[in-house]
Amino acid sequence: MLVDLLGAKKAVDFALNHNVKKFVQLSATDSIEPEKESDVMRPYAVAKHFSDLYIENSGLNYTIVHPGPLQDDEGTGKIEAELKINGDPNSYTIPREDVATVLIESLQEPSVEGKDIFIQSGQTEIKDALKNIE
Repeated sequence: MLVDLLGAKKAVDFALNHNVKKFVQLSATDSIEPEKESDVMRPYAVAKHFSDLYIENSGLNYTIVHPGPLQDDEGTGKIEAELKINGDPNSYTIPREDVATVLIESLQEPSVEGKDIFIQSGQTEIKDALKNIE
């Protein structure tokens, strides 16, 4: 709660007070319906859920990135990106390295501005997946 909710709120408030041009939030697929998460992960999902809402209502130019379970595998540079979850949120596995690349690329890609995007490993180059999101 202190990092994933309060920390995110403080970061958004700072961004608003310092004219930050774009805010990219790392969230999770389970933040959409946190009540469906396991007892162990529910506090994290709830914190992400409400920090996402705070960002969406802040007036900032934002992108919220929702990966599923993070993997320690080497990144492939390829993902699938969607505007909603299709299927089981826990099936959206993705290497941490690819998530980091998505966060960086989201800073410069206009097509993901003002959107929540759901990512998982896939067959499309990261830049192309973000550019072509619908």
